[in-house]
Amino acid sequence: MFLPDDGIALQSRRGSLCVRSEQTETLYSPRIHQLRTIILAGHGASITAEALRWTAREGVTLYLMNLSGECLSILGESVDIDHRRKALSHRQKQFAAALDPKKRIDIAHKIVAAKLRTLGLHPEDAQDFRGQLYRARKLDDILVVEGRAGAAYFMRHRGTERRFCDSVPDHWRVFAARAGSLIKGRGGVSRARHAATPIGAMLNYSYTVALGQCTRAVIGAGRDPCHGFLHSPKPGRLSLAYYTIELHRTALTESVFAYAAKREFRCKDFEMDKHGVVRLSGPIARDVAVLALRVAPIANCSRTVKKIMAWF
Repeated sequence: MFLPDDGIALQSRRGSLCVRSEQTETLYSPRIHQLRTIILAGHGASITAEALRWTAREGVTLYLMNLSGECLSILGESVDIDHRRKALSHRQKQFAAALDPKKRIDIAHKIVAAKLRTLGLHPEDAQDFRGQLYRARKLDDILVVEGRAGAAYFMRHRGTERRFCDSVPDHWRVFAARAGSLIKGRGGVSRARHAATPIGAMLNYSYTVALGQCTRAVIGAGRDPCHGFLHSPKPGRLSLAYYTIELHRTALTESVFAYAAKREFRCKDFEMDKHGVVRLSGPIARDVAVLALRVAPIANCSRTVKKIMAWF
């Protein structure tokens, strides 16, 4: 369920979840509600403690999105987490691998190699990047290969046009690159995190929702989502969850481009702030969120986590 309106209230009424807005109230009865995920995208929302207990008891995951969709909080059922002694030993292996320079390089190689296989690059380009990756002996060199391969992948979409039925900025109509040249990264983050075009905003939103799925999968497997192998630890960086999403990123990207190619947009489908950052309207964000949950279901993300775990 996607809730884009401001002022939404989640409450409990006689054992049912009540979703209340200014105009409507909807009740979801326990066990027969068919809810799996609630994405709360509006501002000024209120959530009662009983509503949180209801979602936990019914196995419904609650995503709290910020204004731009760049970040989210996840509230899920704690019993889904693997807290056995075996899971503790797996976390110990994860931390040991992250602290071992040789092991860290080896796992970083495997993550990027797996990502390269998902990109569907031209055979000559793919072979060239595999050779660069094989020769890379430092994390910085591996990151350079990953970045160049990603840029080569997005070149496949360069020049694709978006259809609008009214007047919009010219750079919204034709895809040039994921990172907008009009917006510089702020706070040490990539320029691509601040979308300058509608397609960039749709891509970012899909990645964010899928990141929530990957984070749930990592935590559910008893791993620490913050300790990874390619990047240095940083407050707020879910490194292991980000590496998990890398193996789903191509499928998410292709789905977003396919969705955008099938419809004609309006200017009011998107919002642009004074800095040029583009955000999605409620209906478009809902469509993209549904798409991301379909492309990166929790079962697929869990299988990817297990694959990465085998490299520890």
